[in-house]
Amino acid sequence: MELKTKPVYDYFDDIVLKATEKAKSLSSKFVYLEFVLWAFLKDAKVKKFLEEQNINYKDMYQETKTFIETFPMIEHTESSDDNIELAEHVKILKAYYIVCTKCNQDFINDNTGDILCITNMIASFLFMRETFAQNILLSYGINQYFLSNVYNKHSNDTMTEKIAASIIGENEGLNAIGDTSKVETALQQYTTNLTEKVKSDDWIKIIGREKELDLLQQVLLRHDKPNAIIVGNDGIGKTKLVEGLARIYLEKHPEYTFYQLDTLSLISNLLLKGELENRIKNLSIALKNKKSAVLFIDEMQTICGNSDFSSQGDIISLLKPLLNDGQLRIVGTTTFEDYRKYIEKDTAFTRKFFRLTLEEPTKEETKNILMNVKSVYEKIFDITITEEIIDLIIDTSTKYFANKCFPDKAIDMIDTLGAFAKFQNEHTITDQMVYKTLSMLLNIPLSNVSQSEEEIYQHLEDDIKKEIMGQDEAVEKVADAVIISRSGLRETNKTASSMMFMGESGVGKTEICRVLSKIMNIPLVRFDMSEYMEEHSVSKLLGAPPGYKGFGDGKSGNGLLINAIDEHPNCILLLDEIEKANSKIHNILLQVMDNGKITSSSGKSVSFEHVFLIMTSNVGSYNTHKRRIGFGSDDSSPADDDYKERFLPEFRNRIDATIKFNSLPTAIMKNICNKFLTELQTTLSEKNIEFSWNDDIIKYIVDKVDKSGNGARPMKHIITNEIKNKIAKDIVFGKFKNGGKIDLSIENEKIVFGGIDED
Repeated sequence: MELKTKPVYDYFDDIVLKATEKAKSLSSKFVYLEFVLWAFLKDAKVKKFLEEQNINYKDMYQETKTFIETFPMIEHTESSDDNIELAEHVKILKAYYIVCTKCNQDFINDNTGDILCITNMIASFLFMRETFAQNILLSYGINQYFLSNVYNKHSNDTMTEKIAASIIGENEGLNAIGDTSKVETALQQYTTNLTEKVKSDDWIKIIGREKELDLLQQVLLRHDKPNAIIVGNDGIGKTKLVEGLARIYLEKHPEYTFYQLDTLSLISNLLLKGELENRIKNLSIALKNKKSAVLFIDEMQTICGNSDFSSQGDIISLLKPLLNDGQLRIVGTTTFEDYRKYIEKDTAFTRKFFRLTLEEPTKEETKNILMNVKSVYEKIFDITITEEIIDLIIDTSTKYFANKCFPDKAIDMIDTLGAFAKFQNEHTITDQMVYKTLSMLLNIPLSNVSQSEEEIYQHLEDDIKKEIMGQDEAVEKVADAVIISRSGLRETNKTASSMMFMGESGVGKTEICRVLSKIMNIPLVRFDMSEYMEEHSVSKLLGAPPGYKGFGDGKSGNGLLINAIDEHPNCILLLDEIEKANSKIHNILLQVMDNGKITSSSGKSVSFEHVFLIMTSNVGSYNTHKRRIGFGSDDSSPADDDYKERFLPEFRNRIDATIKFNSLPTAIMKNICNKFLTELQTTLSEKNIEFSWNDDIIKYIVDKVDKSGNGARPMKHIITNEIKNKIAKDIVFGKFKNGGKIDLSIENEKIVFGGIDED
């Protein structure tokens, strides 16, 4: 075969064709990688090439032949030859061959193409890790250094030093790469021109940040260390700030050009040792030759070798020696967490950078930004966005996306609204569209976000009293605490409200939370604190510490409490029976009530600013009937003493309101019983069943509940076990298929079901 008359790529197919014939002779269903290696070694040109390189070709070929003839994984088939398929390893080998060819064809000086094809095949086999093909080549001394020697002998004269450096990792000869064409090539391959981007008419002008922009301009004028790293939370405009800087330089210093590093292009297709170092060196020379160039590295943590994002070498370590003379200007961005985790540890690198901390813009600054941005989205989606809608977007973003930052969360809302309007073929954004979009994003009913605050809170107290009976004083205090929080008079950086509900079991402490959640249209997140009595249970709420089982787990790695508030930043958080929790959990709640935030063991923070923290406690409830006697008695009860003994003063003092629930008198218990029976009556009426009862039924149930001493809680169990179960069976077995009538009464201290035939 004459390679000089055929494309280099066809060489691989010819080798695979010979391997396929061998597979047929062995009745194999697949063409395996080892068959391709045998066909490659059988080529006369390969034999001549390896013998010239002093490789023991004869033994290597014989060993390969013996292996494939005794191949243990051959799947024999009696089907036709056309059914032979390529094994997965062979498909991967072809991909490597194509990449190697593209990388090497420009600098291999080989008129026949033999050397290029052979070295490409060898390099491809060497990439097939933990295979017989790779192992046998390595065992006979065919490795990267073997290839580097071949490249040195056969590469183009002007590229010899470059290839040697990229293969072996030596730095000699790199300075020879400095002519104009190679400078432009490095910039084109590994960067994008940010200055050209900000020239566009579609580029959105940056609003504000004058102080930060002035400071960055001064840093870039420094003689030594003209480098800056911008640190801030996600979504506050770090990248936009650099774009604004590029726009200023475009107008004031047009000789400067900003280039944004394309990290993916820089680290992709690294086939040879030392190639990454070579690329960075070329890029730095290109930038220095430009003299007035600034390199922008977005998400700088991605170029750290120890980061979760980088699969290649530590680019930061390679950049350090290039920053000594001050000729290379770099501006980078990263978040606080990533800066501390990946960058700050390298003090030799960070001391060459000025750190600029970027804060989240205020609501007023965000509004100015949105008023400028909206024109772009109005043009894109052919919509109209009024100033009132911008105000509504800011308010709802603040309320429902507390764990995200301005202006990103507000701009996301505008973008989503534009897409929604285009989908609905609307041209004007309305309040209702904002609420519908929030409803879809938050996965909550529309009424939860669209009902006005005034409508909800104007009759809050009366609405709660309709559901909660006999606790008027407690309801009034709860309503007052909620209204104070919503009025805006509440201090910032605290929970929306923190309340302690005290009283014996079954008096409505937990029920009032459910009612409040329903009326306010916000989720109820409940934790039973009896599950957190042990000291180690703290990790369930905040996540396991680093090094322990469960750390970083997606389900509970950040902690159940952290995940719950992250998913529902605007909710009622009910910590039931808080006195049963371990004291360390009480200490954690101090931070929540005082600072309005909490941090997981993995460093993730969530805000409690829109969370109503409600804790219930039964402590001291069974001592409420006792009275102090003797001299010096005060108004406090034994229950109060138990409460003070169980919870530390610093914990009690951070609670906004401690609300005591009264024991329920018989009259109230009868009203509650009547309420439950009425609810059952409503359910049965939907099935065309008339349901009625007399006062004896209510007295029977209440007497049973009073004997239990657990408040109204057992009432539902009695109704379920003695009434619902009987009715349910008759519904299932068809006695009420066409409706019917049920009349409850008491005979011989038992419930009698009038209208239902007894078995």
